[in-house]
Amino acid sequence: MKTVRFVFMLALTLMLLASLVGCTTSESITPAKNRGLPTAGPDTYIKNIQAGIEPAFTGTVVSPSEAKAKTGMTARLAKNPTLTGNLKKIYAYIPSAEEAKQDARKALAMPYSNGLTIVEEAWPTEPDWAAETAVPTFNGRPPDEVIGAQPVLTKVAGFQGMLTPEWTSTGATTKLPPQLQWWENGVRYHILPWKLGYTSDQLMQVAESMY
Repeated sequence: MKTVRFVFMLALTLMLLASLVGCTTSESITPAKNRGLPTAGPDTYIKNIQAGIEPAFTGTVVSPSEAKAKTGMTARLAKNPTLTGNLKKIYAYIPSAEEAKQDARKALAMPYSNGLTIVEEAWPTEPDWAAETAVPTFNGRPPDEVIGAQPVLTKVAGFQGMLTPEWTSTGATTKLPPQLQWWENGVRYHILPWKLGYTSDQLMQVAESMY
């Protein structure tokens, strides 16, 4: 059996949902400083996506004004309830001194009732999007060795970002929803569905509704 390989975005998703915003998990995750593959967790992540299991956040629940006071970030909310459903809560994450050494950052996580979470992460310098969409790249790999779509460059409200399209495995036995990221004025935004059914176009509509 060939070794299953995971694209960079899958690892980043796990770190965001498990490390940055305190999603409960029984499996260890590679510290954010080592932005490669997690030591454990992808199998659980994929199974939970197929089953539509919502992450269980344990961060501090805050109001929009408290979010600003605690993290320095203004909670940018989605305004397309047809796609997102209702905002459930706002969770604030403040890393400890030790976590900060591992590159953990202040973040806000906002789960919505229709099955996605918007994460806003303090990120002072704009990411190198071209490098992130290219590394690691599995172009040319056999389909059964790759899980997840290759990210592509995109823009949200004029700001650079990247989109990981929705993906279906050979034989349609496994699916992953799309993911969208962009950066603006020291904040890295992530739209992360936790269940199937969203399309790339719908995530773009959600992102555009935030402006």
